[in-house]
Amino acid sequence: MQKSDFEWGATNYFFGETKVSDGWLLYYVTGLFLKVPVALWVLFVWNLWAGFRDAALRTKQGRLLPIVVPSLAILILASLQPNLNSHIRYVYPLLPGLYLVSALGVDKRFCLTVFCVSAFAISSLSVYPYSLSYFNSLIGGPSNGHKFLIDSNLDWGQDMMAVRDWIAENPDSRPVRIKWRGFLPLETLGIDAELAKAGEDRPGFVILSLHELLRPDSGFQKFQRERPIDRVGYSFNIYHVKSHNSSPNSTAESKINEN
Repeated sequence: MQKSDFEWGATNYFFGETKVSDGWLLYYVTGLFLKVPVALWVLFVWNLWAGFRDAALRTKQGRLLPIVVPSLAILILASLQPNLNSHIRYVYPLLPGLYLVSALGVDKRFCLTVFCVSAFAISSLSVYPYSLSYFNSLIGGPSNGHKFLIDSNLDWGQDMMAVRDWIAENPDSRPVRIKWRGFLPLETLGIDAELAKAGEDRPGFVILSLHELLRPDSGFQKFQRERPIDRVGYSFNIYHVKSHNSSPNSTAESKINEN
């Protein structure tokens, strides 16, 4: 089934560029690097380097090969299937090996390990409860994640309950239209809004998934030139369309800072 998905292809997005049924050789390597906290990469590289100088540690690393090699094979196979560059989760089987290698030198580098594990936890918890949208600090965190990756790396409809709360907390922001990547009826989710349609410019508030905003075939590209008045989590922008003849937010005051 997974092989069929790869062969079917998709519209792929990477570092602001889109391709249809084509992708990038380094998509999964780069994506994994951006989605994993920097602290873990520090421990991983440190232990790899230490293994070159410490025979005992090198022996321990060798014992992990039955775990690491199949994981690397998955990464290589996924990277050689460029038709579908959309979901970094396909190479998450690498993570157990990454964790184990990173933990090998804990007895000899206890202070470094404690520091990195603490930094890992703080980095992860800092975006809770929006963990799916996590990106590490090398690119400025999840606020900048959409500039590099979208799809399930950023938005899988997980913030719709937060959207519902925003609508309830802003009763003056009506009417509300939503464009998201899901298929459930909005009323099933308890959301008092209607689905936004590409090309319409009726006055009101448009809550737009960043995935839909950045997809070249979604019909919502005009919002890319506008500044949102608010955000929900890290996967939705909110725009205020004032009139039929004005662009989104043309007379609205922004509640957030530009990136």
